[in-house]
Amino acid sequence: MARMARTTFTWRVQGLLVALTWISSFFALPAYAQSATELLAEADRLAWLKNWTKAEPLFSRAEQIFASSGDERNTLYSKISAIRGRLPKLPLIEVSQNLADELEKPIVQSDARLKLRCLVVKGDVDMDLDDGLAAADWSAALELAKVLNEKDWEARATGELGLIAFLQGDHGAAVLKITGALAHATKSGDVAAQIRYLTLIGSGLTELGRAEQALSYFDRAISLGTSTPGLEHPLLTYAQKAKALSDAGRVPWRLPVPTKVTAMKRIFSSRWPCSLSKQTDAMPPYNNSSRLLMWPLREMHGGLYLKRHWNSTNFIVSWEGWMKLSRL
Repeated sequence: MARMARTTFTWRVQGLLVALTWISSFFALPAYAQSATELLAEADRLAWLKNWTKAEPLFSRAEQIFASSGDERNTLYSKISAIRGRLPKLPLIEVSQNLADELEKPIVQSDARLKLRCLVVKGDVDMDLDDGLAAADWSAALELAKVLNEKDWEARATGELGLIAFLQGDHGAAVLKITGALAHATKSGDVAAQIRYLTLIGSGLTELGRAEQALSYFDRAISLGTSTPGLEHPLLTYAQKAKALSDAGRVPWRLPVPTKVTAMKRIFSSRWPCSLSKQTDAMPPYNNSSRLLMWPLREMHGGLYLKRHWNSTNFIVSWEGWMKLSRL
């Protein structure tokens, strides 16, 4: 009798374990979904920090996994996001048109967050192509963020519209929008946005002949980056600080060596034709034009990447090139 009771108890325990296993497998996400979801979450975290280059391979891997499982929505979301990380290597006109086509798809029109991501990426692309297109993209993103009650995206879209206003010569609107975006970013702890808008304000002040005042904004942005993992090397900020120092007649400023190395790696891996040109004796040491800025790299002559490509240690970097660099 005792042996029979033990056998019955064992059967019951085994049956309970089988039932629990079946129930847990029914409610749990498949392994591929968990993996892709985790990849997407980390990629989105990096993208929010504006570290699109590091996020790109994660988005691309997530795209592959979602595609293999037939998840059309997340496949498209990951694909569009990965494009943002590859922008320096892509033809912008073609990318802009492809994103416009994606926006017309019913799956995008019916999914507000997918549409917002598409508008954000297209807005970054069009910023280098056409002010009008970029304004339309970011205006649509702003309205969609309001519908979604995404206050952080409302502020970021407003800040980008402020940059467009500045480029179009409306300095008053630019100041209101960018300072408003900066105030929100500071309050909400959006460090990446703080760095961007502090840099934009400093750049604007430099262009308006107030380089000395601009330096404090660049220093604040650099300090934020230094203290935030993933944002240690705000390259556009460093470049604009160098220009402000030049305009102010200061002694050329030396970039921290890790930042120089990071910059060289990114520039040389992005394959931008004509974004850099070697300085010649005929070129002035500094150029104050709004379309050209000087980045002194005198201490970089022993660097691997610099030595591999050029013997000179001074380069002229076009403003368009730095706009591209800022998107990395």
